[in-house]
Amino acid sequence: MPSKFIIFQTPEGEKAVIFPSDDFYHDQMASHFDDYDVVSAGFVQFNENGAVQCFGTSESLGIGSRGEDDEIIISRQMAN
Repeated sequence: MPSKFIIFQTPEGEKAVIFPSDDFYHDQMASHFDDYDVVSAGFVQFNENGAVQCFGTSESLGIGSRGEDDEIIISRQMAN
């Protein structure tokens, strides 16, 4: 089952927040990070090899995934 994600623009660069898709909405999560602009949002899943796949759109924020760009951000963040 995919999780949800939001990419925020922070002073240190773009950062991802990943959270469960059940009972949480993108706009609710984004409201906890009011100091940062939302760059993209959607759904993320990890395959059996650990590869990241980002897709879809956040209806509550009206913004979508950037696909490979978001996959790179999340992959790098998960490696640290």
